[in-house]
Amino acid sequence: MASNSETGHDKNIANAETMILIYTGWGGNYAPGTASIKLPQLVAKHLAAKTKNKDFNDLDAPLKVIEDARRVKYEPLDEVVRGCMGIYESSDAGDGLIKNARRLVDLITGDNVSKHSKKKGKGGGTAEGGEGDLNGGTNGGAADDAAGQGVSVSQQSFDKRLEHLYQFKQLLAADSANYAPVEANRTVAFLDGLYDSLDTANTAVKAAKIPVDEAADARDLELYEPELGLVDLMLRSKKYVKGLGDAKYNAVKGIKFTKPEKED
Repeated sequence: MASNSETGHDKNIANAETMILIYTGWGGNYAPGTASIKLPQLVAKHLAAKTKNKDFNDLDAPLKVIEDARRVKYEPLDEVVRGCMGIYESSDAGDGLIKNARRLVDLITGDNVSKHSKKKGKGGGTAEGGEGDLNGGTNGGAADDAAGQGVSVSQQSFDKRLEHLYQFKQLLAADSANYAPVEANRTVAFLDGLYDSLDTANTAVKAAKIPVDEAADARDLELYEPELGLVDLMLRSKKYVKGLGDAKYNAVKGIKFTKPEKED
């Protein structure tokens, strides 16, 4: 859902712990009538959120290794397809085929991508007045139609590049009369092998991401469920403390919480 930054989930959990320690230090002077914000309930909710956040982090670290392995496999792609394109442009292929091949290469590499795709963005929200966003946006260089699809823009970028690579190699294979390079790393067979390697790496990331996304959802439920999540409970407890007078409220009023931006 959201990035795990110092101004995000970890900070919310740490700030909740700070407030709970303050309340604990007050002893019987923190005695709200509302059951959900009594000290034992806040302690239990904080522990649950902290545990779910750890579960997410434990799964997210291996995912980053798999994602980096995919990134390394994708690194040669742009150079390879540009090289193939140069060879194809030097052939006797028709203008229409050259144009189609060039469009696919542009989509794979992100060159002149504005001619072929649209970029989309979205805004975010905050937990209480003046506090910052929890999320940061990301964009894949060759991604298009990324909004509202239930998958990250970055993942769509990898998917789209792979899709366009398939189309590109199929076009070259179909025009074998004009595309028959002697360079081993420019042949259709080489592109077939590259495609299979990237497809395997992409599938590995998707498979590893499933439990990470599930863990993120479980963490976010503990933190941000309306009325019942840790953040809303801590904000509600601040309202109670405000009613105790400035002396006590000043101890917690500077402790802030953020919420993820809402999906459109």
